[in-house]
Amino acid sequence: MSKFWEAGSSSEEDDDENESDSGSDSGSSSGSSSDDSGDSDSSSSSDSDAGAGGGGAARFLKGGDSDSDSDSDDERRVIKSAKDKRYEELRATTEEIRNKMKINDFLTLLTLFEKLNKQLERTVKLSMTASSAPPRMYVRILVQLEDYVEEAFADKELRKKLSSTNAKAFNSMRQKIKKHNREPDNAKAFN
Repeated sequence: MSKFWEAGSSSEEDDDENESDSGSDSGSSSGSSSDDSGDSDSSSSSDSDAGAGGGGAARFLKGGDSDSDSDSDDERRVIKSAKDKRYEELRATTEEIRNKMKINDFLTLLTLFEKLNKQLERTVKLSMTASSAPPRMYVRILVQLEDYVEEAFADKELRKKLSSTNAKAFNSMRQKIKKHNREPDNAKAFN
């Protein structure tokens, strides 16, 4: 039989035989001490191998005592369509935009706005025809973002408090939102 199918006990015996052969060549007194230390080393290494690998063939059996097998049996794997995954990405990005609006982080808002538009393009490729409108959550976040930027522009104290990088991001964000919302392709989304 091969070592793979044996549950580790024969590998200990093979190690003991190899060590006893080498110990008898060097002398009986030093050989016995090396055998004792070899036994403890081989048993501890086989214990760690059995704990880590699950012990030979038992690791591959469904009824084996492996922790990873029991974890995967308890959790049901949910299969989602590509369309659902894209909508979840859009939803997560809109939530992240709302959080960044609360803390006036325009630099991150700018990158998230661009990310949102790229995600919309991917979502459109999967789910929509040329005549259908973009998702409602996308239109809502655009309207909220436009209102938020205009309110921030009206608040002079807020603009003075912004750091230089945040102020630059705010100005470019304002321009991009105006340009984006005035394009003819995006105008039908608001109708």
